[in-house]
Order: sequence, then C-alpha cells, then structure tokens
Amino acid sequence: MKGLNLLFCLSILLIFTGCVTSDSSAADSPSWITTIPEDSGAYYIGISGSRTGIESDDRDLAYDKALKDLAGAIYSEVRGSSTLSEREDAEGYRSTYENNIETGVASNLADIETVETYYSDEMGYWIYLRLSKAKWAMIVEQRSREMQELAEDLFYDVFPDSLTELKVVGRAMDEFYRLYSGKPIKMELLGQKGSVDSILILRAEKLLGEMAITWEPLGEEIVGGKPVPLKGRVITVDNGKGVNYENPGAVTLILSDGKGREIRRFQTERDGSFDLDFTDRDNRGATDYLLSMESPYGEAPLTDLVGYRLPAARQTSTVKAYVLPVAVESDWNSGELSPRTLAFLKELNVTEVAPRSESDKGDYLRANVSFRKAPANDYGMIFCYASLHLTIIKEGEEMTLWRSKEYKDGGLTEDQAFQRASEKLFDGLLEEGELTAVLEELN
Repeated sequence: MKGLNLLFCLSILLIFTGCVTSDSSAADSPSWITTIPEDSGAYYIGISGSRTGIESDDRDLAYDKALKDLAGAIYSEVRGSSTLSEREDAEGYRSTYENNIETGVASNLADIETVETYYSDEMGYWIYLRLSKAKWAMIVEQRSREMQELAEDLFYDVFPDSLTELKVVGRAMDEFYRLYSGKPIKMELLGQKGSVDSILILRAEKLLGEMAITWEPLGEEIVGGKPVPLKGRVITVDNGKGVNYENPGAVTLILSDGKGREIRRFQTERDGSFDLDFTDRDNRGATDYLLSMESPYGEAPLTDLVGYRLPAARQTSTVKAYVLPVAVESDWNSGELSPRTLAFLKELNVTEVAPRSESDKGDYLRANVSFRKAPANDYGMIFCYASLHLTIIKEGEEMTLWRSKEYKDGGLTEDQAFQRASEKLFDGLLEEGELTAVLEELN
C-alpha cells in the first residue's frame, strides 16, 4: 500500500510540475509545491518552478513565473468585482482596464515576501512568494493619491500649443503605468470625471482629432532622383466643440511611399508650416505618397491606443525615370563613338541617358573617350590605349566624376587599333562594375 500511495503522490506532482521525474527527492519536497498554503486568505500567493538544469537560470525563471502567478491572483480578484470594458457606473465614472492586467500588475508589485525556496537536481528550482492583501490595499490607495496629485500638477499650467499638451498627456500616462495596480484611479480631470487613464486617452484622441495636414499638390508627374517641393501646414480644425490652440506645435512629419518606405522625416515650424523638398530615388510609375504625423509617444502603449487618430494626408504622382543628357567627345571618330558610348551607358541599366542637344540648358554628363598611341615596335603592329573620362557639368561648372584605367589593343592600321582598343575598353568596364557603382551614386 505504501508503494501505491507514493506512486499516487508522484503522479499528482507530475501534473503540477510538467517536467519532474519520479526520484527520491520528490518525497522530501515541501508541501506548498502541490498544495495551496493555508495563508491564502490573507495573502496573494505566487508559486512556480523551473527545471532547465542550470540553477541560476532556474532561479530567475521560477521567480518571474511566481511573480506573474501572484499578479494573476490580484487580477482574478479585480476581474471578479469589475467589468473589463468601458462602462458608466452610478457615480458617473468611466472606467477602462488594460487587456493584459496581469502583466501590468506584475511589473508594479511591491513589498513581496519570499516565504521559501526549494532546489534539487531532479526537480529544479521552486519559489513561494506572497503579498499581504492588507498591505497591498494600502499601497493601492497611496498610489491613487499620488497619481491624482501628479495629474493635477501636470495640467495646472496653460499649454502654448497642441503638441505640448499631447506630450504632457503622454507623461501622465507614463506615471499611470508606473503606479498601476489593476484598479481604476478615479478623479475629476480636464473637465471630466472618471478613470485617469480613460480621461487621458480621450484627451489625446481629441487633440489629435483636431489636427489635419494640408500640402500643396506634388504634380501629376515628378522625376525620380530630382528634388520635389514639399510645402504645406499642419492645422487645427474645429470639430464643433471649438479649437483649443492656434498653433499645433513643431510636430514631426514622415513622408513614406505606398510600400511603407520612409522617404523624408522632418519637423514643422511651431505654427505647423513646412517648406522643403524630397527626392524619390526608388519608385517608378504611379506612386502613393503618405504624409503622416509621428506619434509624440514613441513606442509607449499610448501610441497603440490613439495611433488611428494621428493626422495623415495622401497624394498620388507618377514618377518618371530621370533622363541624363550625355555629350560624347573623343579625339578619334567621335561620330561613331557617340552612339556606341550611349549604348554602353544604357547597357549598365543604372539611369536613362539621351544625347545632349545644343539647345539643352540644364546639367549634363560629358563622356570623353580618349586614345593614346603606344611607342612604335618592330612587329609592324600599331598599339594604342583607350580610356573613359566622365565629367559632370552643373550650372556651368565642371566636376570630374570618374576616370577609368587604360585598355590596350592594336591593329594593322591606326583606325583598326583605335577601334579594337575602344571595344576592349567598353567590355572591360562592363565586367568591372566600378562604373555602375559610380553612376548609381550619381543617380
């Protein structure tokens, strides 16, 4: 019978631990591992264990799990006496709770007592935590008073613009999360009576809902790689309840494309105005542009709660490829080398190129294919060297962009030698890839 009783106890133990095997140490383990302690009426209790084979890791894991277990006990009590959705109660208070109250409570617990720990190689590390319900009630009440005092202090002054108040709302929410205990903190704030977090969320939504972005048309067509004017303003709009501020503040705006890629990030003037430019190097064809306000709350939870209210505006333009005018020069047969050089540049597939005409007044690329004859030899062959020299002509000023190395070849005549050297030049540059990188940077 003793053997049967031991087998039954070990079976129960396996259910609670999930990974404990039957061994001699199991009989010596404390009863609180499998049986709820008798002091659960006066304490919130958290018990958990971990068995990875590394004692230090098991100690940390067991503590974290026990802490969440303890928070779950508080969560269950809050859940049993409160609704977890927004409601209007008899006092006129509006109350909201986080979706994950356990996590919020666990991060803010205080005065936790470690009653006992247990470790064995076979069972791993176990820990028994508890928190006095009476002491926790006092902590909750103290935090409630502290939150009310903080909120009154934060919203005492008159704010100069919308962004300033939005940031203060964010700071107040940070304080709320710091003091969070799983129960609503109720007070009268910003002309409303209710739970602090609800009032703050509603205030942030209202302020963001009164802001809008206006910007001048980009035009039906823009040229990729060329600066495009970006001008407009963030304004405050009347939602029927009156505008709070004349100025929105120096807000941060983000311009992105339809694929979510950020193109430009900038800050407006305090009155919301902006006048700058952007360059789209990636898109071609019909492109959707989104200009949106960056959340003043960063990655804080408030961003997820009110993010849908952040002002944004869209425009669609067709992005045309930038066509680079090219003037080809050479000290040999430039009439034949001009189309060959343009064909070579197109073959690189980096940017669109076209012959520059005399009437063109804008910037252009000058491609000079130069030749240098080698000294005479005793073989009756004529050898020469060919190289490519690129110069950007911008606003009348010349800037050397790139010069290739020399490529050597020969023939029976000078023309034949120059022709073969030029072909070797273009083939060599195509294989090297260095010019591609240079033009990509230019583009």
